[in-house]
Amino acid sequence: MARLTEYDIRRKLTATLEAEHGNDDNTLVIQELGVCEGRARVDIAVLNGSIQGFEIKSPDDTLARLPKQIEWYGLTFDTVTIVYSGRKDSTVEKAIPNWWGMIRAASLGGACHLFNVRDAKPNPNQNPYHLAQLLWRDEVLIVLDQRELASGIRSKPRDVLWRRLAESVALDELKDIVRLTIKARVGWRDCGPSLPYVGEPSFDAT
Repeated sequence: MARLTEYDIRRKLTATLEAEHGNDDNTLVIQELGVCEGRARVDIAVLNGSIQGFEIKSPDDTLARLPKQIEWYGLTFDTVTIVYSGRKDSTVEKAIPNWWGMIRAASLGGACHLFNVRDAKPNPNQNPYHLAQLLWRDEVLIVLDQRELASGIRSKPRDVLWRRLAESVALDELKDIVRLTIKARVGWRDCGPSLPYVGEPSFDAT
């Protein structure tokens, strides 16, 4: 495995995350989670006590979409980590905000290995409205009904419902609502393990 592909990195990262959180019923690993009404789609999301995004950049990927991804992910996730291969650490560091984490993927001995370069920090710009957009329309209505906040807007477009929810609850409470609601979905196509475990379950030492 001289040159890593996006699939190689995704497979290893998914295996690592699922092995790390496999015994935790409170954690959900999701492939390809859309944010901001589909304007961007993070490669892997992890939901437990926070909402974490992991964006993969293989040697075949350019960084052309990264500025927009930084914008949209910054409105939604608690933390974001870029997982990259084929680039210098310094090049990646200059391209991302200082609160993003960095994981370098490398091919060693015919296998993909992950090296933790920098831990992610809390997102300073998370936006309640865009966080609420992770919920489906019927889910938002249920939450609003439980809080007697749906009066007069029950038949309104979903953006009105998102706005009402985002403006009516504190950010920390909204985070809890979003995480618990997504994890409670039944038969959702993005949920659950999707790639087999390969390799060690932890990041390699640098």
